[in-house]
Amino acid sequence: MTEAAHFVVGAAICRYVRSKPLALALAFASHFALDAIPHFEHPRLIGMKSWIPVAAVGWLLALSAGLAIWLRFRPSQGSAGGYHLYLIAGGFLGGLVDQLMFWSGRGGPLGVIWEANRQAHWWEARYRSLTQDPQIGPPAAVAACVVEIGLAALATWLLFRARAGGVSGARDEE
Repeated sequence: MTEAAHFVVGAAICRYVRSKPLALALAFASHFALDAIPHFEHPRLIGMKSWIPVAAVGWLLALSAGLAIWLRFRPSQGSAGGYHLYLIAGGFLGGLVDQLMFWSGRGGPLGVIWEANRQAHWWEARYRSLTQDPQIGPPAAVAACVVEIGLAALATWLLFRARAGGVSGARDEE
């Protein structure tokens, strides 16, 4: 999945889970759950020679979501701050696994994260032959991208919708 999808889901988890340590842990773990959902933004399936444009678009959308969180949940004048940074931290943790894998590789102390993420992509090995088929691969990739965009849109709606009781900004501070 793109970093944007991981970011908004991680931030939405932090908005709805009361315990901050648990919410941050779930935001990180959500990466593995999302990657277990079949998705395709692989360049070879959408006719690109490099993954860099796909990653760049994902990161631009994630940065846009971070800016939107900053603007939507920043504290009003004279109130306690930090909630918007907490949501951004949840989003960052949601996308952190890909960055750890990119910068650390398979070995070293982060090898367990690499293996866990590989296991989360269980569907990729099973359906690799399906996605290589020129008749099925591109339509399957488009359908999976539509599912990913829908999931990111749902998480964004949950993140920015007004809470019950008329609270539309930061949740009540504990």
